Amino acid sequence: MDTKTYHTEKYNEALLKIEHFSKFNHMIPFVGNQYEKFNILIIAESFYLPQESTIHLDKKWYQKSTKDLNKEECDWTSPVYAICDFLKNEKVDKGHTIYLNLKNALEKALDMETKDVYKYIAYYNYFQRPAKYTESIEITSEDKDVSNKVFTGILNILKPNLIVVTSSKCRDNITFPIEIKDKIIFTPHPVSVWWNRKDSNNNIGKNKFIDSVKAIIK
Repeated sequence: MDTKTYHTEKYNEALLKIEHFSKFNHMIPFVGNQYEKFNILIIAESFYLPQESTIHLDKKWYQKSTKDLNKEECDWTSPVYAICDFLKNEKVDKGHTIYLNLKNALEKALDMETKDVYKYIAYYNYFQRPAKYTESIEITSEDKDVSNKVFTGILNILKPNLIVVTSSKCRDNITFPIEIKDKIIFTPHPVSVWWNRKDSNNNIGKNKFIDSVKAIIK
């Protein structure tokens, strides 16, 4: 499958000028080729690497680059590869569950039943150092600093109308410019039990996501 069926490289030049992406160029966000119709940015938490990998545990992770990772490690930490791999495969493995759940919610929000919904969003993981295999990231001060700089750079380039933050760790660690506070919503992670369960305010995470997207496309 030609990945350009779903995503655009229009923003690549600008994204690659962000310091972190100038080194880890494979980690730039997935940007759908119809992104500008709604300008919806979805932010998840972090990737993780294969169980045998150790490079991300090195304190000098941010001094490394794409060339220091093997192909599997690059694939596991590339938003573009991860989403396009999900889109081209009929079988959904455990690592793709997040993309399936987001697809299902986007279909309802955009009123269409097709994987083409990914054409209308941008997506990336907030933390720029991968977590341990299948675990949630243990955040360092450098993780916070680099990730906030990347976030600011992405905002300036993609100029989203809606920012969906699907992780409590992201919510608690992102520094949001005050001028975009009305553009942000927080939901549970799409693979957590709270995606489909009512919280203390009687809200279901998935429904909050759907309603927020519907509101922005009216």
